[in-house]
Amino acid sequence: MTSKLALAVAILLLVLSLAGITAAAVTINAARDQVELTAATIAGDPAVLDGLDLRLRTTLGHYLFWDTAYTPASARDPETTFDFSTIRRGETSTRSYDGIELSSALSYGFSMSGSGYDEDDFANGKSGLIKAYNELYRETPLGEERTKIINLSDYYDYYPITGSIYLPEYHLSMEWEDAHLTAAPSKASTQYAAWRLNQYFKIPMLPDQMLKISLEKSADGRSVGVGAGTYRVDDTVETERYTLGSFSVVADDACYFTINARTTYGNPIDISQIEGGYGIYRLLYSGKTISIDAIENVYPLDPADGSIRWLALSPDQTRLLLYRSDGIALTLTVIDRSAMKTVQTLSLPWQYPQGEGSMTVYNGGDYHVLCLDYARMLLVEADADGVYGVSLDVAVDADSLGLGEKDNGHLRHMYSTQVMAWDGTRLAMADYMSQSGGYSKYKQACDLYLAVFTADGLQYYGIHETSLNTDTDPYNTNDSCWPMSVDPLNLTWRKTP
Repeated sequence: MTSKLALAVAILLLVLSLAGITAAAVTINAARDQVELTAATIAGDPAVLDGLDLRLRTTLGHYLFWDTAYTPASARDPETTFDFSTIRRGETSTRSYDGIELSSALSYGFSMSGSGYDEDDFANGKSGLIKAYNELYRETPLGEERTKIINLSDYYDYYPITGSIYLPEYHLSMEWEDAHLTAAPSKASTQYAAWRLNQYFKIPMLPDQMLKISLEKSADGRSVGVGAGTYRVDDTVETERYTLGSFSVVADDACYFTINARTTYGNPIDISQIEGGYGIYRLLYSGKTISIDAIENVYPLDPADGSIRWLALSPDQTRLLLYRSDGIALTLTVIDRSAMKTVQTLSLPWQYPQGEGSMTVYNGGDYHVLCLDYARMLLVEADADGVYGVSLDVAVDADSLGLGEKDNGHLRHMYSTQVMAWDGTRLAMADYMSQSGGYSKYKQACDLYLAVFTADGLQYYGIHETSLNTDTDPYNTNDSCWPMSVDPLNLTWRKTP
């Protein structure tokens, strides 16, 4: 090594050290510009992986970066593009727009903490939970803590609504106080949208929705700790409640959304005072302008027909896809967006054994994968004529999979980081072990599992370990390699000629 090269290497190591990367991690990873993967087949035949390509994006401390192309069925080595930065480099994500997300302000209770609070902070004339805490504050002696069970209908006529609106050029995050306005703000105010939503969706409070609240007062009366509240009023009973939730999709010129209309006991709520009635609502928008005063119910719904489980938009934005369940059966309703008329109703081959059950969804764009009650997985897609049907129906209960508890969990739960690919007959799914199922070996965070299903069930399951593992502190992300936060993993099936 020449003296100039040696000096350059020394300077590089110094810069990396100053950047916060430990010497141990640098030693392990500096020589590994090419990532190696070792596969261990746990079930099935790896031949079914033929034609599948993976892309792994990993980092050490956001200073060192590996972008690896991996073909698990091929004998050739993975190909890695390695990069490094002398300063910590962040990530830029592709923005997703959630549309309208509504919830009851009661979902978050009310919290107040710190020092210096006194009676004036629970001012007379305040409504809702602030009034309830004001009463409890007055009842609590100095230096003591008190708990009280309240009936929310004594403090609210209607459920207070909060949430957010995320559109391509419009963003609004509503505050807790916005759900408790007593007079209409100016239309130019950022609070007006919250006011309008609370006026539109007037949902009467259940007559017996109970909440346990607590408050601790300091000896001088100027410091209080306020509990957020719990619906579990004793050790065994959680009272019936309505927890507002919404489902929303964003098209190029409008946001479509709906809300749930049943209590935690499955009983319908009172929808008689919602301005446009109950259904799927449309909010028009253009650039930074929303038509909050022109919210319209464009597809009326009857709560008796079932609970909303998911709302989606077809990739060409011509159809809305509404999934509902009536406590037993599961149904997909396909709605033509231009006319807002039903064009297809599909009964899905699944009945919940007990009540509503769980449903998680992977949105593949042209297809949806539904995991139902951790027992069955359905893949729903449209054919060439636009008619939706079930293309894959497999059991994923523990007995059917026949794997260990941890491995079963990877395939029965759909985590937000999980990725899938469908080629018409094979469904591949993968995720990093650290992201799903609470994998204990966090210093092996870049290892991943890979599975393939066909109509005959699980055809392959394996663990693919990377050469990026370290023996350093597993809880220090500067000493361990981790998946990137943005697009950490990608799966694709190569199209055959």
